[in-house]
Amino acid sequence: SRLEDTGALELKIEVGRLLTAINHPHHSRHRCRGVVVIVFVTSLAVIVVVGAVFGALYEYTDNLVVPIVTHAAYNTVLLVVSYLSI
Repeated sequence: SRLEDTGALELKIEVGRLLTAINHPHHSRHRCRGVVVIVFVTSLAVIVVVGAVFGALYEYTDNLVVPIVTHAAYNTVLLVVSYLSI
């Protein structure tokens, strides 16, 4: 399979995870001083994991539409949960 043919898969996913986290800095903004570091680290960890999932989906399917649709579904769930929690 394509995954077995490449020895750099882990590196590609790690780079993708970090680029995803860097590209989403708005998730880590928080105004309370006492929890800024906790919120930042937690947000960064979640973004890195989600980025890895999207990267793995692309590698497994070799189809960019799959992680795009998954990202849209993930954002929809976050939006609905945020709306319902207000």
